[in-house]
Amino acid sequence: MAVLLALAMLGAAMRHWADNPSLARDVGTLLLVLWLPAVGNLVAFLIARLPARSRAAATGFADGQPFTPQLRAAFTAIDGDPHRSVDPQRTDWTLVVGGEGFTARTAQPLSRTLTAAPAGAIDLELLRPALAMPRLVPGAAFVVLAGTTPVARGQVLTTAP
Repeated sequence: MAVLLALAMLGAAMRHWADNPSLARDVGTLLLVLWLPAVGNLVAFLIARLPARSRAAATGFADGQPFTPQLRAAFTAIDGDPHRSVDPQRTDWTLVVGGEGFTARTAQPLSRTLTAAPAGAIDLELLRPALAMPRLVPGAAFVVLAGTTPVARGQVLTTAP
């Protein structure tokens, strides 16, 4: 970076003392433009030195975290066999409301939850309840995804206090 800045200063000096229509003035102009990549390199260096976020956003539930229900919902399995492409021990899934998806989990594995869905309401825990609760109000309809596979449709019955 220091070399680029030195060449740019040399170019500025050449432009200052060279005759106006001359090759030396044109070369000075080209050297003067070298301050642009030098400043870009300086900015990139400073950005790389900035501390990263102190804590990355959670992408899943922590192992061993106790289940705390926040929603009660009724599910209807989508036609077809939703179990064929879904891990039977999986307890987390995505609730899609409009164009937004919210990570949720159940107390039981996914295969048992889908089998029990027609029998009654299912309790759900949300990964980020502050973001999801405004969209998942009682009566809100959603689609349940296991990975990228739609496995059920649901409707929020109640929210936990």
